[in-house]
Amino acid sequence: MKILIILLYISFASNSVHHLIDRDDLIATYTVSFKKYKSKSHLTKTSAKLYISDTASVFICNELENIFKLDALDLDDLTANQLKKAKDRISAMEYFIQKFHNQGYLTLSQEVAKKQQVGYTEKIMLPEIWQIDQDTAITISGLKAFRAQCTYGGREWTAWFSPEIPISEGPSKFSGLPGLIVKLESADGDYQFILEGLERSKGRMLDLPKYQIVEKEKFKVLRLAFYDNLIPEKSQVNINFEGKVLNREDVIQLLKKNESDKNLLEIE
Repeated sequence: MKILIILLYISFASNSVHHLIDRDDLIATYTVSFKKYKSKSHLTKTSAKLYISDTASVFICNELENIFKLDALDLDDLTANQLKKAKDRISAMEYFIQKFHNQGYLTLSQEVAKKQQVGYTEKIMLPEIWQIDQDTAITISGLKAFRAQCTYGGREWTAWFSPEIPISEGPSKFSGLPGLIVKLESADGDYQFILEGLERSKGRMLDLPKYQIVEKEKFKVLRLAFYDNLIPEKSQVNINFEGKVLNREDVIQLLKKNESDKNLLEIE
């Protein structure tokens, strides 16, 4: 498989489009549809960007990017609706991912207290995980794409990658193919990423908050603890929910239940 991928890199590179291949000057925008909660059937739809630099990349949904802009008081390009969501800290995907290709690892970071980010690290996805079908070819977002498949995080995945953008990158934690991933979906239908646009960054910088790296299991514990501090202890909370009046402790337990019900990309 490794030899096949090397040969594909050589073959595809000779026929690729070169006007959009600089890693340090590219932003890919994806439409993301995913089942956010295990107990609910409807799909959440959002938009996310993949900022690609010379040695690294950042994958972040638009709402979370807007929250960071608000935190940095850089609000010039936000609409009124985006500003409201940013003030309320509402984000469809609450984490951001950085891939450090030259160092072989990625980080996933998320808020565990207001404006306090914690993340964990893991190895970056390698080419060996993929099975490429070089006989398939379709057009997605105006780009010629080939199919590849893998098993990751307890799910079966199908990706379509385009050698016309010969950058080994993709949405979320995915990479390792000889071309940009233009479409990615899980076999169970819970996750789908579709490339909607490519643009040069033109010097646009993404100002990410600082974050602390912890072990993955501690990360999960801190995420649940986030809700303990969300409502101040002396707050008088009385919320009518589904015919029941909830106090502060009830609300915290409900939020923790929702957190545990989240349908994460990796189910194992």
